[in-house]
Amino acid sequence: MNRRTAIGSMAGMTGAALWGSPMVTEALRPPGASRLRQSIAHWVLQYAAKPPTLVETCEIARELGCASVELVKTREELNTVRRHELMCAMVGLDAGEEPAPLRGLIHSAHWSVVFERIRRSIDLAAEFGCPNVIVFTGSNLKDPLNPGSPRVPRAEALRNCVEALRCLQDDAAKRNVVLSLEPLSGRNLAHPVTGFARQEGLDLDFCAEVVQQLNTPHVKLLFDVYHVQVMHGDVLRRMEQNLPHIGHIHIAGCPGRGGLIGRQEIAYPAVFETLIESGYRGFVGHEFIPDGDIRRSLQDAVRLCHGASNSETIVS
Repeated sequence: MNRRTAIGSMAGMTGAALWGSPMVTEALRPPGASRLRQSIAHWVLQYAAKPPTLVETCEIARELGCASVELVKTREELNTVRRHELMCAMVGLDAGEEPAPLRGLIHSAHWSVVFERIRRSIDLAAEFGCPNVIVFTGSNLKDPLNPGSPRVPRAEALRNCVEALRCLQDDAAKRNVVLSLEPLSGRNLAHPVTGFARQEGLDLDFCAEVVQQLNTPHVKLLFDVYHVQVMHGDVLRRMEQNLPHIGHIHIAGCPGRGGLIGRQEIAYPAVFETLIESGYRGFVGHEFIPDGDIRRSLQDAVRLCHGASNSETIVS
């Protein structure tokens, strides 16, 4: 079966049927027998010096052998990804002009708005055969729209987050979609994407406890290596501890959320080998601001994920 035939056959499959299927393994695994399936997050590329269009991102993904362009959030965008014979490994949340992580699962007073956004993305994910939908705790303020509001106590935040996902997990299960809860760093706020304000306390340990309490295949952790390094460090041990609950991986250089090559502190070859040795079957999403030339920066990262040395830059 060739790639075009397989993609056509997958178009009518639901998220869970698509997820982990032999058809995906055959049609979407990057060339060169890479042991990790790779995806490119389009949204963060808009902070590059010369932002690409979604069409250009899809063309780069195909050229580099990535199976997915992720975190798109509208039917039009998903159709663009599909036309390029790619999948979307994770659907984003359409919050309009509001930052999607601002109002989230811990804010019971805003659940009607938050649930509507998430359910809309669940429906799109099911329609387009996307396995995951991203979800956020929200900021740690009782009233996320009022910067002067007091913080939500941890016990209340935990209770609300679990209850919100318990309400949504049936929607996800019916549509064969996984809700991926991402902990975000509240540090390094110098740039709009290097950190997110008012996230203190809603860290990896908090989100892992939420996922463990729910104990369902339809709610998983989104383990963002960059955010975990900024919040906690000790990346490999924390990743190994949480592997049973991880459904998706994001990667970026640290500090600064740049590319994986050069002056950054995370030993990504060790991260990739840990994932491979664990039998991880999810996607690894490149979610960084490219250093200089977008294609070259992504090519270096993709090749590194394929197994190149962190000490060398790939030369085409």
